Amino acid sequence: MLSEEDRRRIEAEELAALQVGEAAQQRAQRRLAEAAYRREVRAALRPRPVWWPLRWALPFVPVVALAVWLALRPATPLPGTDVAGGISAAGLLTRCRAPLAAALGQVPEALHLPTATEAATQMAASPDGRTWNGRVPGPGGAPVDLVCTYTAADDSVSVTVLEEP
Repeated sequence: MLSEEDRRRIEAEELAALQVGEAAQQRAQRRLAEAAYRREVRAALRPRPVWWPLRWALPFVPVVALAVWLALRPATPLPGTDVAGGISAAGLLTRCRAPLAAALGQVPEALHLPTATEAATQMAASPDGRTWNGRVPGPGGAPVDLVCTYTAADDSVSVTVLEEP
């Protein structure tokens, strides 16, 4: 058995060894932390590419590209709005209503014109304008053939009744 003095000495040596081990471990941790800090500082001081300040804008590049593409592409009319010849089918029917009513001797509101979709199948367009070769019910209910011509150059409409009522 060990004497009390030897036991204390051994415990003191073990405690000193433990403290030396902890001090070495703390020094190693401190060296690792200093090395990590140096790496962070070097990374922060490293020269960046020219575009680096604009890196926040990268997610917006596709959005801007899409907006530019949409702005620069040619505008196409909506489906069903055929504006060949400088006027749409509905616009030509509206413009032909008053001259046709005058030619037939009727009130414009009393005329029964076909729908724009139906009349569009009877229309022909050219660079000079648009022509509608159609048929409408006349004053007595008999069908009347007509030609309504829109001239884009002077924005005028002329109506010719092919069969008199």
